[in-house]
Amino acid sequence: MSKYTVNNMVALMYAGIDHAIPGNGGANCTQFSSIKQRVIETAFATVIGATLVCYACTMIRLDFDNIKNMVVMEKRNTDSQNSFVKRIFLVLLCIVFGIELGFKFSTKSLIFLLNPCHVATVLQIIALAAPPSKWVVILFRFQWYMLSGATLALLFPVINTRFVSSTFRNFPCEFHLLLLVFFSAAVSNTFASVLL
Repeated sequence: MSKYTVNNMVALMYAGIDHAIPGNGGANCTQFSSIKQRVIETAFATVIGATLVCYACTMIRLDFDNIKNMVVMEKRNTDSQNSFVKRIFLVLLCIVFGIELGFKFSTKSLIFLLNPCHVATVLQIIALAAPPSKWVVILFRFQWYMLSGATLALLFPVINTRFVSSTFRNFPCEFHLLLLVFFSAAVSNTFASVLL
């Protein structure tokens, strides 16, 4: 009998979540509003969101020629000090995210890896690890919009669901690194091809 069954995999996703903690799901959460209210709110939010996405798509102007020139400049500078700084950031982000991943596995709460800050961390890791290209520029610019979550997580931390003592130390490290990579890119030429 294999230990990699669907039930075991699903258990890894959310079996460790304690629904008795307020704000962590459970019966009170699912019964908070009626089905009718949820359908109406979902339809309303979908229409508004789709309208805003369609409007934004008409307003987006990507200057691919400019991005190509920036990518060429970045490829020329791959052996410089900036490349070393990018590698240091990449290693630090991978270590911190790996520790967080280990905590999620040990507490059987992998579903929380879909939090926006963890997704932003993965996007930054991909942007730092990938060779310079126009898609890396677009990816890095896109993940900038997710960094407000890291700021809010640092200002208003939710730590009542963290039971392993080391997670209290890793929690701010991830968010500080997300912001540090951004501010480093903003004040230096470390990610010149991304900023312009």
